[in-house]
Amino acid sequence: MAALRIIQGPDEGRLVALDRPEVVVGRNADCDVVLASPAVARKHVRLTREGDRWYVEDLNTLGGTWVNGAQIRGRTLLQEGDRLQLCAWVLAFAEDVSGAVAEGN
Repeated sequence: MAALRIIQGPDEGRLVALDRPEVVVGRNADCDVVLASPAVARKHVRLTREGDRWYVEDLNTLGGTWVNGAQIRGRTLLQEGDRLQLCAWVLAFAEDVSGAVAEGN
């Protein structure tokens, strides 16, 4: 199972399982992964699984989304260890954390 680990931000160290085919990250309580910060958009990014691959897409936010230091446009394929930056938050993508304990969405 894939997951995101928060490596910079208030919940540093938190591991979140990507346990459904589509996961929305943002500050709204109805998001699958909530990042409680006014700088994060209500619905900031969408992660989508297609087969064994995961893609990330910025949801037209003012702050933008970066993968490994480059601002993304459209859908971007994620690889093991990629770092997503949403405002002051940095999340690391892991393709397989089946041996680790991750909180569900």
